Amino acid sequence: MRRLILAGVTGLCCWHATSFGAIGEAKKTLDALILHDQVVTEMPSVSEVHLKNGMRCFFIEDHLLPLVRFGLIFPAGEVYDPPEKFGLSAMLAAMLRSGGTRQHDAEWIDDTLDANAIKIEIRIEQELGIAGAQALTDDLDTALALFFELLYAPAYQDDRFAIMKGKMAEGVRRRNDQPAHMAQRIFQKVLYGEESPWAATPNLDSIDRITVEDLRALHATLFAPEQMLCAVAGDVAPASLVKRLEALMAQYPERPATQRVPPAVPVTGRPGLWVVPKEVPQSVITVGHVGPVRDDPDRYALVVMNEILGSPATFTSWLTRTIRTEQGLAYEAWSTLKFGPSTAPGMFYAHSKTRAETTAKTVVLLHDNIRKIHAGIDVRADEVDAMRSAILRRFIFQYADPYHLVSSIIRSIALGYPANYLDLYRAGIAAVTREDVRRAARTALHPDALTTVVVGDPAHVIAPLKALGPVNIYPLAGEK
Repeated sequence: MRRLILAGVTGLCCWHATSFGAIGEAKKTLDALILHDQVVTEMPSVSEVHLKNGMRCFFIEDHLLPLVRFGLIFPAGEVYDPPEKFGLSAMLAAMLRSGGTRQHDAEWIDDTLDANAIKIEIRIEQELGIAGAQALTDDLDTALALFFELLYAPAYQDDRFAIMKGKMAEGVRRRNDQPAHMAQRIFQKVLYGEESPWAATPNLDSIDRITVEDLRALHATLFAPEQMLCAVAGDVAPASLVKRLEALMAQYPERPATQRVPPAVPVTGRPGLWVVPKEVPQSVITVGHVGPVRDDPDRYALVVMNEILGSPATFTSWLTRTIRTEQGLAYEAWSTLKFGPSTAPGMFYAHSKTRAETTAKTVVLLHDNIRKIHAGIDVRADEVDAMRSAILRRFIFQYADPYHLVSSIIRSIALGYPANYLDLYRAGIAAVTREDVRRAARTALHPDALTTVVVGDPAHVIAPLKALGPVNIYPLAGEK
């Protein structure tokens, strides 16, 4: 094996424009992390480049294959969509990729990408905009030229716009085909409120209201270079790529920076039991409440706590052991934490699927395990050690791909973390103790204020669930 990468940024070389200057060691010795009795010490050298236009790029030069992967993160997000036109950001991202440019029609671009095995993707998530390209080294110039042309010179072809509207509308019509997706969507709406931008989803009316002029107006606020972060890994020298990027981006007019602050939401939640009627043989259950923010001082302890409670990566978590192994009620039972920005809470929730007739029993077990870890009595020191080690060992494999590493760096920065966050994360996890886990669980979990959403057959689930408390019926027909 050429190398085994342990996640972390061990030293960043910082170039301002095209000048070189080291700001950290390129490599450092790693201690106490062992894989198959071998200490992993070889790390990739990560370089940071500041382009003349202000864009920051993070590079890993890797000549193992004649391949280059390139990505950008830019300020954007679905949470900024106007409520009456929710879906605008998603439609813009789709049209940037598929709507042609002022220089080339969409069909020519598609054919060129296919002929050269170039992959370009553009999407806008809840809080971030992400664009990426992948190409063989010999086709890199073609890939980058088309990549920036798509970003900066879109044409919004009428036929492609009509097709995209139709696709999004069909997605709305079919969004209840998958019960698991329904449960997640409705859980967020119950938790945050239907009017919250953190729970909003497109509907037929909001999609119909979106015009090409709306796309142009939103596009004009994006892609200011000083607000973009770039990740590159592959068969190209950083200095060479810097020159190409600066030349390509200089062809397009400068964009003013647009400040975006994630919208604030009241930290309330709606405790209770909700049933989403759907005639399916297997119920989908989501149980939780609003969660921590990204700068929570107990972040690392909460990650270890969740590993103990319901990590989907292990068969030894409490939820898997009690619900799947001991009771045989479900194939999957897990929990997760989603950390929110400073202006809005994240989410904590546990999830399971079970037969309609065992829905109430599974709900009780989910609640009981959350209460149990909140109390902290049964959290053992050896269990904390084992789960902490499992997280750190998985870390090695999660970041064995150089592009995954550099793209994780820029994502962390875009979400407000420092550039060396992966190192901080590793060190933070390694330092978690049993008392840290118990304290974090007592502080962050609220077992008496849980929101429970069940997507299931009302004929089989409502009566047993009423024995647990009042049941609210979520009206899908009135969903916003």
